[in-house]
Amino acid sequence: MAVAFLLIRLASPVLSESIPYTADVGLDLRVLAFAAAVALGVAVLVGTLPALQANVNDLVQSLNQST
Repeated sequence: MAVAFLLIRLASPVLSESIPYTADVGLDLRVLAFAAAVALGVAVLVGTLPALQANVNDLVQSLNQST
């Protein structure tokens, strides 16, 4: 995030001379927040599903071994 902010600030004067409409280029915090929320949700989902699957397998094995 910091690198992107710095690169935009450094490149903005150079780009504004050669490419039109680059004065409006910037970081949108709403988009960043949405991307962070999606990444967090996917990380939780990907981390939780294997844990639940492992837990169910242990339960099935325990039930099969009991009399």
